Amino acid sequence: MTDNEAKYGRLSMEGMIDEAIRICNYMLDPSNPGIPRNLLQVCSGVALICAGEAAFFVSGSGGTGIVLRRDDRTDEWSPPSAIGLASVGLGLVVGAQKKDIIMVLVDDAAVNALSGEAQVALGAQIAVALGPVGRDYEGGFSLSNKGAGMTFTYSISKGLFAGFNLEGALVGASSGVNRKFYNSDASPHDILFEKGSVTAPAGSRIPELQKKLTMMEQGRVTLPSM
Repeated sequence: MTDNEAKYGRLSMEGMIDEAIRICNYMLDPSNPGIPRNLLQVCSGVALICAGEAAFFVSGSGGTGIVLRRDDRTDEWSPPSAIGLASVGLGLVVGAQKKDIIMVLVDDAAVNALSGEAQVALGAQIAVALGPVGRDYEGGFSLSNKGAGMTFTYSISKGLFAGFNLEGALVGASSGVNRKFYNSDASPHDILFEKGSVTAPAGSRIPELQKKLTMMEQGRVTLPSM
């Protein structure tokens, strides 16, 4: 999938970064439970997605977002690569809503899957599980037994933060968004795995986003700006 922005909407990379910072601010708010610190300290990356969902017995959703890789040797976060998400389901539901989705990518296999040119199916090609909630959550999962392409998923919807099931959704890289933002033909894989493959435009908020992800990893909190 090379140009998902045509399918999932044309939100700019700048807009995706702004939305990702907003999601991080929510999770850094001490009044919210947040993602377990010990999970973020060993993960290989995160994906931050803004999605919309509509339903009239058959539900469908689409979203755009970014994925960043965490280097386990330096604890540094890569520049973001754009991604798109789509899903469909059946059920006795009517309505529409927007939600923020956070995917904690447990291993490099999951990050690598989101850096390919082909879309991948969550729950089939990438294993997904409901993410444990609470900053200091200590049990219920073993990070020493990482499965290939394993992710924990979360959703923020109408002020609620909880584990979220994304099984059945399709996700893939949005190479066109990357090219426009970085003015580079570097592949999504290079952006995430090859340090220095792209240069952030002047005035980009990437350093701010990376700082907030590091704060989350360290278990720090901030009061949201008014």
